[in-house]
Amino acid sequence: MVELRRYWTMFRLNLSQSKWEKSEIAAAKQLLFSIKPTSWGKADEQEMQHRLWILCRVKEPAIRSQACLNLRCYISHAAKHTVDSLVTKHHTGDTYTLAQDLYSCVLNDEGKLLQFLLEDDKQRLKFVVDERQRLLVINDQGMQAVSPPFSFKVLATFEPHRSQRLSLWNWTSRLVTQEPEVNLILGEYGFHRQSLWQFLSKIEPLQLRSMEQQFSRFSTKKIEYHGQLLTILRQVHQQYRRQRLKSKSQELKKNNNNHLWEMMLVQVQQQAIPITSTQALKDELIQIRKFIDHHRRNLYQSPSWERSLIEAVHGS
Repeated sequence: MVELRRYWTMFRLNLSQSKWEKSEIAAAKQLLFSIKPTSWGKADEQEMQHRLWILCRVKEPAIRSQACLNLRCYISHAAKHTVDSLVTKHHTGDTYTLAQDLYSCVLNDEGKLLQFLLEDDKQRLKFVVDERQRLLVINDQGMQAVSPPFSFKVLATFEPHRSQRLSLWNWTSRLVTQEPEVNLILGEYGFHRQSLWQFLSKIEPLQLRSMEQQFSRFSTKKIEYHGQLLTILRQVHQQYRRQRLKSKSQELKKNNNNHLWEMMLVQVQQQAIPITSTQALKDELIQIRKFIDHHRRNLYQSPSWERSLIEAVHGS
C-alpha cells in the first residue's frame, strides 16, 4: 500500500534548530488532495509515481511544479533511508556527525515550489539549465537561475519506462551511494570503496606535487618524500601487473595485496627510506590519501565553473 505521507512530507534542514527533520509541505499536499484522494490510495507505488511523472510534463507550470514537489518529497525519504543505512554500515564513534555531514549532500531541498522549464525529451525530465548547470525557474521577477537540489538530479536522470524493477526509491538510493561528495565525506572518515593501493595507483606523482604545493602546508621536503613514495608505488604496480600476466601461480593471484606491499617495502628500503614494516608504509600513504580526500571535497564544493578550471589545471 502506498504511504501517501511520503509525497507531502519532506526531510529538510530546520535552520532554527540546525538539524534535519520531517516537515509537512502544504503545496505538495494540496495537489494530492485536489485529485480525489481515494484514487491515489488505490494506486500502487509505481503507478503513483508514473502519474506524478506525467503531471510533471503537463503545460500548466503550477501543476507540474506541484507534481515535481510530490516526487521531491518522496526522494527525501529514500535519500535519508540510504544515508542512515550507510552510517550503520560504516560504524564510527561519531555517527551523529557523519550522518549530519551526509545529509547536507542529499537532503538540501528546501521544499519550495519551483516553476521549472523542460526541454523536449520523452524519456526523462530534461530540465533547462544555464551554462553553470543552474536550474532555470520562473518567478515574479521573471527568469532566475538557482542551484538545483539533489532531488532534481534524481528526477533528471530517472527513466520510469526503462525498467519496472528500477523504482524511484532504488534509483535514489543508487545515486546517493554514487554521489561524489558522499564518497568524499566517507573517505574523510576513513571509508573508501577502493583499497589504499587501488586509490593511489591512479594518482600521478606530478599531480600530487602540484596539489600539495598549492593547497597544503607540507614542507618542500615532505612533498618530495610523498612524491618519492608514490613513484615507487606506481613502479611496483606496473611491475606486479607484468609479473601477474606472466605467472601461472594461483598463489600470487590469491595473495596479491600482501605481495604488493612486500614488494614495495623492498623497493623503499633499497632507496634508504627509513620505513621498516608494511604497516608503517601504509600509515605514510594513508596521510597522502587523507590530503587528497580533503582537497577533492573542497574542490567539489567550489562553483562548477571554478571547479572545471581547477580540474583542467590540476586533474580531478
